[in-house]
Parts: sequence; C-alpha cells; structure tokens
Amino acid sequence: MPRFGILAIVITLDRPSKATLAAACIWLLCGCGLQQAAGSTAPPGSGPVSPAPAPSLAATTTDNQHFDLGSKQGHPAVVDFFGSWCAPCRAEQPEMNQLAATYMPKGVSFVGVAVRDQTTDVQAYRQNLHVAYPAIVDGSDGIPADWAVQAPPETFVIDAHGQIIARYFGTLGGVSAVLDSALASSH
Repeated sequence: MPRFGILAIVITLDRPSKATLAAACIWLLCGCGLQQAAGSTAPPGSGPVSPAPAPSLAATTTDNQHFDLGSKQGHPAVVDFFGSWCAPCRAEQPEMNQLAATYMPKGVSFVGVAVRDQTTDVQAYRQNLHVAYPAIVDGSDGIPADWAVQAPPETFVIDAHGQIIARYFGTLGGVSAVLDSALASSH
C-alpha cells in the first residue's frame, strides 16, 4: 500500500486515540519530505541515477491543456511531484520556480504532478506561489505509482531521450548541474 493510503486508514478510525493521532502526525511530517529542508544537501539516493525510461505521463492540466511528456522528447524535462497540503513542497517551491525561470527559456519542460489533491487547491497553490509551469492533479495515485514516488516533494530529471537521469527526494540540491549536463548533451 502506498504511504498515502495509510493516513486515510488512520483518519477513518471512528475515535482515534491521542497516540494514534500523534503517530499520524509523525507519519505525515515524515511522509511529505520533511526529512530534508529545501535547498539542503541531497539525502542518500537523491541525485543522478542510471538512465531508465521515464513512465508515460499524459493528462489534462489544471489549465485544461493536454500535457504529454512523450511529446517533449528532444528536450530535457523536470517532473515535480508535490502536494498543496505538503509544507516541504511549499518551502521548496521558490527554488523550483527559480529553476523553471532559468531553464524553461533554454528548452527544458517543467510539469508538476499534484499527489492526492483537489484541482481547486492546486490552482490556489499555483497562484499563491507563482508557479509558471503546468500542473496535473492525480487524486488516484496512479501517476505516482507508475513513477514509484515515495512521498512529495520528489523531483525527476528526464533527458532529451526520455530517460530518467536524476531523482531528488525533498531537495533540489544538484538539479542545476544535472540540467546543465542534460542540455549540453541534447545539442
């Protein structure tokens, strides 16, 4: 069961004890990426990975536009899994916005995938935090499951050939270097 499903089970208890609520709070804090502060050194497992094909990602964005990662081949891409409810995601967003402002003009595509979220909440998140790239809402966990997402914030860098070349858990430290390398090899 994905980590997100456990919280739903805990919350649906008729009268949870204080210990159950405390455990749920601890799980929630750990489960949405609080293990690292935004901008800090990448935790173990974060960073460049052996290239592997990116799962398909095609859906309608919160702006009612069709997004298809497959159509972006030939250019690097960044896929950011986040939640409007996730405090570390909110803390990381200004850094992600800066990456997007720097690399979108160079041809890098950015897309956010909201995990267990509502469209109206994601639209408000994008507006309040000035997110300039599209977002997809996946309330079913289908897309995060396809990508083996552990917990938001989690970010993937895709090269021009559609290969995942880096994965970051709760931090964006090192993404710029990977994108610079991906851009250099795509020309």
